[in-house]
Amino acid sequence: MSAIINFNTLNQTEKYDTLSDKYNVMTTGNIVDDFKDRGFIVTDYKEARIRKEDRRYKQKHFVRMSLSEDAEMLERPEIVIHNSYDGSSPLKVFLGIYRFVCSNGMIVGDHMNEPLVLRHNNNSWEQLLYAFMESYQEKVNMQTQVIEAMKSYYMSYSDEVRFAERAITLREESKDVLDPRELVLVRRKEDAGKNLWLTFNKVQESLIQGLFQKVYTNDEDKQYYAKASILGDVNRIIAINNSLGQLAKGML
Repeated sequence: MSAIINFNTLNQTEKYDTLSDKYNVMTTGNIVDDFKDRGFIVTDYKEARIRKEDRRYKQKHFVRMSLSEDAEMLERPEIVIHNSYDGSSPLKVFLGIYRFVCSNGMIVGDHMNEPLVLRHNNNSWEQLLYAFMESYQEKVNMQTQVIEAMKSYYMSYSDEVRFAERAITLREESKDVLDPRELVLVRRKEDAGKNLWLTFNKVQESLIQGLFQKVYTNDEDKQYYAKASILGDVNRIIAINNSLGQLAKGML
């Protein structure tokens, strides 16, 4: 699997002009290369849109990577790298999971594994990254245990609806959504079943891909219903994934 990558952003070495001398750019490309040396490949890349030209190639972005031998797994563990060079965020390395049946990449959240957080003034980032890499398999095993627990947790339809009602507020005002039950619709045979893992996947995909109807108001103050938009904001994707994971943890 290949991803369209903006190498100007990935390999940026210049910081945003207004940042102090203490800010040292930790280039995402260096982190990616370190994981490539261990057999990882890039599977996805996204970056935030910019409003000001001076932020070009310095905006928030994230890279998803997996071990090459895991590329065809139905549910494969992934590394997710999130970074920027404009002072808006540190470099973070999360553990994620990719579900093949819906081409859906998730960040599993702090409830499974604490992310590695590296600030752009940390001179010991190489040692910290090495320690993260060394513990990768242990982290994957912990993640697998949590996922198996979610698969064993029975969810009735009313449980699913309550989960969806709470989850929709992670993205929208609940009053703006026509029916939160849309978030738990079974859209493919692999989603049929009654457990927390399937519910988590259906809801996560619905929130990120906008698979529900919203109430909109036009310029004449008239209301109408239309499909929600696909979520493209890097920060919101990460925040929703993490919060949804915390919500699932509460169920367990």
